[in-house]
Amino acid sequence: MNTEQRQALWQKIQYQLYPAKAHALMPQDKQHTGPWYVRLMLGVSAWIAALFLFAFVAATFAFVLKSGAASAMLGLLVLAGAWSLFRLTSNDFAVQFGLALSMAGQGLLVNSILQIFRGDALAGQIALCLLELGLLVLPNFISRLVCTCTALFALNLALGKMGISFLFPGMAALGLVIWCQLELPNIQRASLLTPVGFGVLLTLIFIAGNPLWAQQMPGFDWYLPRIGVLLALAWVIWLQCEKQGLVFGSVAGVTVLLAGILFALLAWWVPGLGVAGLVITLGFSTGNRIVLALGWCSFAWYLGHFYYDLHSSLLDKSKLLIASGAALLLARLALQKLFPLEPNHA
Repeated sequence: MNTEQRQALWQKIQYQLYPAKAHALMPQDKQHTGPWYVRLMLGVSAWIAALFLFAFVAATFAFVLKSGAASAMLGLLVLAGAWSLFRLTSNDFAVQFGLALSMAGQGLLVNSILQIFRGDALAGQIALCLLELGLLVLPNFISRLVCTCTALFALNLALGKMGISFLFPGMAALGLVIWCQLELPNIQRASLLTPVGFGVLLTLIFIAGNPLWAQQMPGFDWYLPRIGVLLALAWVIWLQCEKQGLVFGSVAGVTVLLAGILFALLAWWVPGLGVAGLVITLGFSTGNRIVLALGWCSFAWYLGHFYYDLHSSLLDKSKLLIASGAALLLARLALQKLFPLEPNHA
């Protein structure tokens, strides 16, 4: 049983006993791992060695970068070497060197795609998306995370080229919900599902509320993408209500419905707020603290951008903050009255 299989078995046991801690890493045998600073220096030395190797190859075989076929062949050879290092050893130096090789191999393949599809940007973007999805076979977390993000960015560019980039946030939000529904029940495949899910999450957070990126996308509108995100959020709330046995005709059900409608109205006017609410809800429902932390960070980022992007005076913004704070405090008081906490007799 290799390391990935042991980790999958550990997380499966954790999911059965402690669902909220299913993402906890398996305890490592300390006698087989060195101090953190030694491992850090091994990783740094691996990247330095890889950079010197790449510089030598680039200086000696400069013609490779000018030829799409040669760049593709060399990239495939480099990726084969990275795959071998990932599969055959778990040494820190070898793993970091393999990661550097995988990044270089991806760069060479991207260069070959740019050379081959120089006159057809749409075909090149679709080819890049398919290529990065195929490179998910490399058994490394960071490599799979980078491949997922690159594939999604290429897909977004392709959709923008077709004038339908407004579909991307909804598609990514739907994929994020499906990931959260599949990851824990299929914890034996966590080595693949986890980096892919976090790649979808990071790409969605970056694109959904980033005005600089949105302005580059033909056909992108600030309002249309929010429909898909809010539908995904409604689906998550529905699933959680079913899981908790909540009846929508009850007081709690009506409260959840009204709160959802209020949040949807706010999210309709604030770019990215729906994505932040979706990520926070998913992180809380799955017990994934990393997803929850990313949700709150994106929430602060979106609100901060919205506040500073408002073309209003500081007095008007202060009034808005006071009104928002008072509304939240009143909502908290109402929830405490409607759903008082039961005393703990333990």
